[in-house]
Amino acid sequence: MTAALSPDDTLRRFYRWSLVVPVVVPLAAVLAGRVLGVGDTPGPVLMVGSILAFSLAIGGIPYALFAVLMAAYLGDKSAAECRKASYLAPLTYMPVQALYVIVIGGGQALLVFGGWALGFGYAYVVLVNVLRWLLQAKGVLPREPPAESPDVTDLSPPVIP
Repeated sequence: MTAALSPDDTLRRFYRWSLVVPVVVPLAAVLAGRVLGVGDTPGPVLMVGSILAFSLAIGGIPYALFAVLMAAYLGDKSAAECRKASYLAPLTYMPVQALYVIVIGGGQALLVFGGWALGFGYAYVVLVNVLRWLLQAKGVLPREPPAESPDVTDLSPPVIP
């Protein structure tokens, strides 16, 4: 039998698993379009599905590398540090994406794909953090443990060795 996870460990696990969202969402959109039969019908569903599929086609390989590196980085971080890392993830992903785009498409493509990568990255950050908030509101995920704060009631001078 395994021991129950602490609230911090549960949230850390959520953030590590959230790294698959930028892969799962485009795949789910394409699959839903095929199942619903709108894959070839012009309209907003096809447009959104196509954009998501294209984002995965262009960003999938560099994102897989980034996700592995980010998962390793998050390994020993607290839930609060993981949350903060999620806010910075699109910016830290940009060098990986930039190198990949330069290799496959040259420098001109970087301007186009760099903006898209940043936009999609922050859309996924919002999605993950809204999902976390909703799961916490429903009691599925624990609240983030409060950060350690200094004792402001102790006004004695610090001891200097």
